[in-house]
Amino acid sequence: MVSLSDLDRFWAKVKFNPTTGCWDWTASLRKGYGQFRSGDMHPSHRWIIEVIHDVKYPQQVFIMHRCNRPTCVNPSHLVPGTNSVNQDYSVASGRHWQTRKTECPQGHGYTEENTYVDKQGKRHCRTCNRIRQQGES
Repeated sequence: MVSLSDLDRFWAKVKFNPTTGCWDWTASLRKGYGQFRSGDMHPSHRWIIEVIHDVKYPQQVFIMHRCNRPTCVNPSHLVPGTNSVNQDYSVASGRHWQTRKTECPQGHGYTEENTYVDKQGKRHCRTCNRIRQQGES
């Protein structure tokens, strides 16, 4: 059961962003995501969606941000999903840390001509592959 004081404390930490429609968390962050203490510490976006839906999602259920803003706690921007769906959405939206890389570890650019994608969706550098193959000869 959620107390009125918990809800009052929660809403005091939220600021409406008229440009994005997001409800931005203004208090404590951990790895870019809001944190809220209601008994234990909870991700703020997870806490509010569980309160609104009156459900306790299992840990393997991720609460994804349709708006791509980790500080947003607007329930209409939040949707439950699996880790796989969350990763796919993160890649498609350009937020995944791997997709933001512009070069391979050796410094070769991830250009269209120099990059290929394997069956698992992982990018590879054609220059590095060519160098590796020449070394094996």
